[in-house]
Amino acid sequence: NFPARKAYDDIYTIKASVKDSADNQLDKELRFSVNRFGSTFEFDKDSRMLADKYISKAQDIVLMEYNVDKHAEKCGVFITRDSEMIELTEGRDYSVEHSGGSGEWSEYKYIIYASNFDTDAKYTVSVHTVDEAGNINISDSDKKKAELSFFVDKTKPLCIPLNISENSAYKGESYTAHLSVTDNIDLKNVEVYINGDKTGTRLDNDECTFDIPNSSRSQDIRVILTDMADNEIEYNYRNVLVTTNVARLLIRKTWVKVTGISAIALAGAGAFLLRRRRKNKLL
Repeated sequence: NFPARKAYDDIYTIKASVKDSADNQLDKELRFSVNRFGSTFEFDKDSRMLADKYISKAQDIVLMEYNVDKHAEKCGVFITRDSEMIELTEGRDYSVEHSGGSGEWSEYKYIIYASNFDTDAKYTVSVHTVDEAGNINISDSDKKKAELSFFVDKTKPLCIPLNISENSAYKGESYTAHLSVTDNIDLKNVEVYINGDKTGTRLDNDECTFDIPNSSRSQDIRVILTDMADNEIEYNYRNVLVTTNVARLLIRKTWVKVTGISAIALAGAGAFLLRRRRKNKLL
């Protein structure tokens, strides 16, 4: 008996020879496989590097399968996108190459195309096969331990100001700004700069807060968001004034109003001149 250990699954050859008293000799040779543990699966180096990682650009996934015997039926290749399991189609979604057999170990190479991972989501990859010894082989099962999960995230994070805007003025020794910061999968980092200097932030769920100190001059706020796939985006809120000086606050608010009225007046004048020019052309 062959020991019931995986190392003894292999292809064996038995040779026998018999001779009678008249020197008649008969030689026989028999090749057979011992296959009780089924396939071994292994991802290539580039694919293994994706395990539990966040990526912004999908790539082909390559999985190798080694078995003493050949497949007894067509294999199945699946991906799970978030919670949805999808069966892939050979030739369109993946390719499979077979080598060996006929007394040698079988080797299958699966190339699962990057186009299967074009949507932002969490993905897992799984191959299901049945060999000639009747073993059912599932690559991501507890026995096979060839699991691969990763995240595809091509979308940049989003920042929504809750109580701050450009060209605004606020009264006080300091002003606490609130931002809603989100990502479609997972946010990694939020950085806030005031006039080029990094300032401390507080993050509670999807809300980021930071303090803007009072100043005699307007200040520029820069917010940089980075997600786990290293997608980065920058938001700017310029000309923000925080002051305890009531007169400066009134001047700022008056300036904003005047600027707004002037812009409306200029837009109106421009529209009037355009209509007049069109009228003159018609005449």
